[in-house]
Amino acid sequence: MIKKWTYFGMLILAGFGYYGCHQSSATRQQRETTADSSRKALKKVDTSATTPELWNLQEEPPPDFNLRQVRMLSRVVYDTLRIKIDPDMPEDTVERTFKDLSFFSTNKNRYAVAVAENRGPFYGASYGWCDIFIFKKEKDKWTMTDFMLQAGGGGMYGHPGNFSTLVRTGDHSLAIVLEGGQEHMGGNYHHSLINFENEKLKRLCSISTMHNYGSGAGDDFAYTECDSNKYHFIRNGKAVYDLKIEKYNCLSKGGEKVDEVIVPYTKGYHIPERFNFSS
Repeated sequence: MIKKWTYFGMLILAGFGYYGCHQSSATRQQRETTADSSRKALKKVDTSATTPELWNLQEEPPPDFNLRQVRMLSRVVYDTLRIKIDPDMPEDTVERTFKDLSFFSTNKNRYAVAVAENRGPFYGASYGWCDIFIFKKEKDKWTMTDFMLQAGGGGMYGHPGNFSTLVRTGDHSLAIVLEGGQEHMGGNYHHSLINFENEKLKRLCSISTMHNYGSGAGDDFAYTECDSNKYHFIRNGKAVYDLKIEKYNCLSKGGEKVDEVIVPYTKGYHIPERFNFSS
């Protein structure tokens, strides 16, 4: 009798053991399924971070927004600024003019970028600059999104620089490109790139575009130095693109490429010194 109960007891314990192991296995399987789902969710988030938005950098000008509205909306900024005038030189003032108005859009919003040129007095020590304003259309109304004073451009003799173009710098960003430079026995020119992302403007980098220098006068003048850089942004599978710069010697016929570099974005673009031209 004792042997029978012992036998049945062993069967019952074995049954409980099987049930416990089976339940533990099911629990592990459930945890693994949950973990796999979490990993897939994380992977989905990471992938969406590098999915490019649909951008159109050459929107047609709309009939409801022009430079007159830009001047009106920018008064909230400029009316708070004071230009200090030297009483001995009252003509030493800055002349401000809105020259460029461009439109672009994403798959979500429509924007306008306006560039104001600030021209200084026409003498060697003076300088000028460009301001940038970003506007966004919300429902039936245009509102200012962000602005940056003294964003870039500039040069000698009061030259303010000017707006050049818009370029994509990432899946969710673009740069407003401003041209600037100075001339004296040659020229030294650069591009100021101001990034626009998450509806905010931020300085991105400055890229030397050309440097030339010469000697002599009149018919005897000849360039003795001439370098130029060409650049563009290339996709790399990340949200922010790499910057590729190619350097040319423009003294040679047709322009000989002498160097190139691909600069990744690491809290900014750290351009090697050999691609920066001195004046």
